[in-house]
Amino acid sequence: MTQGNNKNSNDFADDDLIRGAYAIENQDDAQAFYQLWADDYDDHMVEKLGYVSPTIVAEQLLAHTGEPKGAFLDIGCGTGLTGKALTDRGVATLDGIDLSRAMLDKAAGRGIYRKLSLADLTQPLDLPQGAYNAMVSSGTFTHGHVGPEPLGTLMGLLRRGGHFAFTVHRDIWESLGFEAEVARLQEAGTLDVVERRLDRFFAPLEPVGWFVAVRKP
Repeated sequence: MTQGNNKNSNDFADDDLIRGAYAIENQDDAQAFYQLWADDYDDHMVEKLGYVSPTIVAEQLLAHTGEPKGAFLDIGCGTGLTGKALTDRGVATLDGIDLSRAMLDKAAGRGIYRKLSLADLTQPLDLPQGAYNAMVSSGTFTHGHVGPEPLGTLMGLLRRGGHFAFTVHRDIWESLGFEAEVARLQEAGTLDVVERRLDRFFAPLEPVGWFVAVRKP
């Protein structure tokens, strides 16, 4: 049982890491924040706060892909929490991208990634089109990090029939344009929404995040 099981919403609001994450306003802020927290991120988020979003979104993705064959891409991979959840469940070929070199260095230490690349999702990506069977992202699409604008570009990285599972906090799903962009992309034939459900980001707290799974037609 983690210490997070004794937490409540007010405890989380007062937590230095959570408060810092919500204070991020731009990509420069994000790089500075994750440089500071890279060494302590896993212990703090998982052991202290009970962070379960990476496991939930990995399981959601695999529920739709079936047998984990082919190459997977972990978008905003951080220290590799979501990647570990995937490889623990049988994914053998996994690449990762992230904005923070410090976080990528921690992810590399896990020995689970085929390739790790420094990437800013708000800029053009140097990645091959149609190269991935599946993609996953936990905690990347949020205020101060990345908005919905790259979703269409990211779908181009998937092969036809490939799946992408990602998380968005319910408070910004509509206000930051995620709902509208997903609807636009579906109307354009870029993706099909196969699941959207509310679930927990942190085990001790109530569900606050949309876990979205889409498929490339």
